[in-house]
Amino acid sequence: MNPFENIQVPISNSMPKKKTLSTQNLRKLLLAPKIREPIGIRDRALLILMAIYGLEVWQIEHLDMGHIDTKHETIQLQDRGGKTNILFVDEKLMAFIVKWLRTRSLFKMDTQAVFISMHWVSGRGEPGKRLSRRGIRLIVDGYLREIEIKKLGFSCKNLSQLAMQSPIQILENVLSIPN
Repeated sequence: MNPFENIQVPISNSMPKKKTLSTQNLRKLLLAPKIREPIGIRDRALLILMAIYGLEVWQIEHLDMGHIDTKHETIQLQDRGGKTNILFVDEKLMAFIVKWLRTRSLFKMDTQAVFISMHWVSGRGEPGKRLSRRGIRLIVDGYLREIEIKKLGFSCKNLSQLAMQSPIQILENVLSIPN
């Protein structure tokens, strides 16, 4: 005799559904930065790493030039426990990251940070210094507002989590983004 036989499990539709970023919205997000300008090239590289590969704000902030191996198309990342992990990056997406690294090198910055502040005109932040977590959040949230998905509850905070929940087909569809 099964003691659980007569127990009924309540079925609830009140469980929160996980947010997922549609292929269309992911494409919009990655195409939002205007890559005619260095800031747009930086921002698209940053969004690729967060939205497709799931890097968190603190990982973007601490990413240094020595962590990126363009020859082997890998990025060394630290997890929260301090363990080093290797991220293998798709060839097409690495090509865009390399485009940012080449653009960045034109500014002859005195920092190893991959993502640097470029606020020469506005006076916000320190130009040429490592982007802060706040700066990264402002950049990402700005693009989410621009493509009108911020109001749907998407934020910089959950963008890296969305990457892990998105099906692999999204990555395949997004690979066609123009350089």
